[in-house]
Amino acid sequence: MQKTLAIHHLPAAHNRGIGKAIVLWAAFESTLNEISYALLGVGRKGGRIAVREPRTHERIDMIRLLVDLRGVKLKNPQWESFRKDTEAAMMNRDLIAHGVWTRHPPTGQMVVRVITLRMQIEGESCSL
Repeated sequence: MQKTLAIHHLPAAHNRGIGKAIVLWAAFESTLNEISYALLGVGRKGGRIAVREPRTHERIDMIRLLVDLRGVKLKNPQWESFRKDTEAAMMNRDLIAHGVWTRHPPTGQMVVRVITLRMQIEGESCSL
C-alpha cells in the first residue's frame, strides 16, 4: 500500500474556495435561523436560547413543523428534496472544511480524503 501524506499548505485558490464555501454555508445557516426565529416570534437573543444550534437538516424539519403550525401557505415547498439536497451539501461542506487534503499518487492531483473512524463501544462495533 502506497503512503500518502497530508498537505498542510494548500494552494491559494483552494484556500479561497474552501473559505468561500464555509462563509456561504454559514450565511445559509444564519438564514435558516432567522426564518426559525421569525416563525417562533422571537428575536435573535431569544432564538439562540430557545433553538440552540441544531444540525441543518433538523432546522429544516423544525421550520417545516412551524410552517404547518402557523398555517403558513407555501407554493410547492418540496421539503423532502430540500432536506436531502441540504444534507448532501452539508456533507460536502464538512468534507472540504475538515477533510485531509493530499495528492492522488498516480496523477498528483489534489484530493480530499474521506476518513472513517472504526471503534468498539461496549462490545459493539461501529463506523463513523
